[in-house]
Amino acid sequence: MTNELRVIFSLLYSFIIVISALSLDDERRAVSQTICAYIHKINYGKNFEQQLNFYVESRANFTNLDLVITDLVQVAIRFVILLVCNISRLY
Repeated sequence: MTNELRVIFSLLYSFIIVISALSLDDERRAVSQTICAYIHKINYGKNFEQQLNFYVESRANFTNLDLVITDLVQVAIRFVILLVCNISRLY
């Protein structure tokens, strides 16, 4: 595992710990927005499988945050559209 991947998964783990301590809706919303911003910054370039695995892993870890799940669905749809466009250009 590269150092970059360690940082990514360490941050995900930190988010999971923070979420377990949240009680107020405002706190959950603020952390959800931070997680969404973090998810948007992760880019594995041409490694499409790793990118999709990141989205799947994030979805599994943040099932109790509706804002994050909604955002992950939208990001995954955009990712698939870009992937299909890239594949169709090859043929």
